[in-house]
Amino acid sequence: MTNRAKVLDEISKELDAKQAGAVPNAHLVFACELMRKKLRLFSEARGRSSLVYYSSWPMSDAVETNLNEGDLNNLLSVVRELPSETGMDFIINTPGGHATVAESLVRSLRRQFKDDIEVFIPHAAMSAGTMLACASKCIHMSSHASLGPADPILNGYSAIGLLADLEIAKNEIRNDPSSAAMWRIIFEKYPPAFIGECVAVVNWSRELLAKYLNEVMFHDGQSKKLTPSIVSHLTEMKHTVTHSRHIGIDEAKKIGLVVKPFGENAKLESLLHSMHDFCLFIMETASQCKLFFGSSGMFTTSAAKKP
Repeated sequence: MTNRAKVLDEISKELDAKQAGAVPNAHLVFACELMRKKLRLFSEARGRSSLVYYSSWPMSDAVETNLNEGDLNNLLSVVRELPSETGMDFIINTPGGHATVAESLVRSLRRQFKDDIEVFIPHAAMSAGTMLACASKCIHMSSHASLGPADPILNGYSAIGLLADLEIAKNEIRNDPSSAAMWRIIFEKYPPAFIGECVAVVNWSRELLAKYLNEVMFHDGQSKKLTPSIVSHLTEMKHTVTHSRHIGIDEAKKIGLVVKPFGENAKLESLLHSMHDFCLFIMETASQCKLFFGSSGMFTTSAAKKP
């Protein structure tokens, strides 16, 4: 069966067992209930609070699937209901988004859970999602899950890509002054002070990433020597190549991140994959672009904009 077929089959069995076929939007209602049940089982098995943040990406690549200020408000409303003394598992699916929002969210999570945070990635946590993942003690990934470059995008442009172009321009003009006219045309499309802003935001993102690695993932101090090379691998074009590049579990381990595969616990792996399928089903069925679930039972959604 396809994943969608498995979800529908599980929902149908629940409907039959409770004789609830006549309930309005029954499939959607019971999908949400089953999702909450699965998250509760996951939380109980782990003995920790659990938080789910799921974007409809990659089913949709609309800008509303990105991490934004509205998500911060929804996430914190769910987080406030979670017990903090047991630590927290954060299950993420996101293409990334505003690094400033990621910074605010990490600050709140670190304060509430005293840095006892672990991240689970069934599919992908790209860009700002990778920054969230690095602000944890351990990143748990499925065999096909991905992290991504944590280099910033500014006004739709890759900041490190623009700075790389600037270095190329300097070298070409130094060797051939007549090429200056061509480069002038290229750089004139950017607004005043934009290059300086790119320099500032690249430095800030690298500092933030290093801070999370040193203070959370490598809090014991023994592995802090790995931080500079990890930051370089996630934020420099010679390694990232392109902002949308996918970094799998083997590469994540190789560069020094603390990573564990889902396969170490078959029961939890099955639950995580099932929750992934249910989240996508709920968003597709209800035309939602984001889901926010807490193991306390609270959940909320963010609706997709109508075309």
